[in-house]
Amino acid sequence: QLDDVRLFEGNIRTTAASLQRLRRRYICVCGLLALSFVFWTWKLRSDLLQLPATSPAVLDDSGTDPNRAGEQPSTSSAPPGAGSMSGEAAIAVSKRASLWAAWATCGVFPLLFFLASGLYRSTIVEPALFVSRLNRGLVHFNVAYSNEEGRLLRTDRKRPPFNRTMRFRA
Repeated sequence: QLDDVRLFEGNIRTTAASLQRLRRRYICVCGLLALSFVFWTWKLRSDLLQLPATSPAVLDDSGTDPNRAGEQPSTSSAPPGAGSMSGEAAIAVSKRASLWAAWATCGVFPLLFFLASGLYRSTIVEPALFVSRLNRGLVHFNVAYSNEEGRLLRTDRKRPPFNRTMRFRA
């Protein structure tokens, strides 16, 4: 019986150690994904503030920007109402779209998929709860696993007070 207990203790020790290594690795992965999200959000914000504010949506029917009331309307070959814009504004719009796409694909989606797919729970949350759940199952045998010492320890028997009635769960 003592050999069985030692074998059980060794299995618990190796499982707890491997889960802690897995947890440390994936905390680094989650940190890198969060760092990527923060970087791409900062890049999007800083680059959008540097781009000109003119876009096809803000041009009125005459081809002018309503924010620039005192300026002359643009003299382009496009008919009025076509919402013409300069080449500089077109580049700004395409850069704005590419920044949003880069933010979504490199910043948001990897972190979102990591959290939504259950990888966060299975690699970070569950390994942290392993020892506490194990000890909850071992409480009936008056034994608890100490992660610091790496072995099973005897626990005191918890007897209910004499004057209290016992309640049993169904």
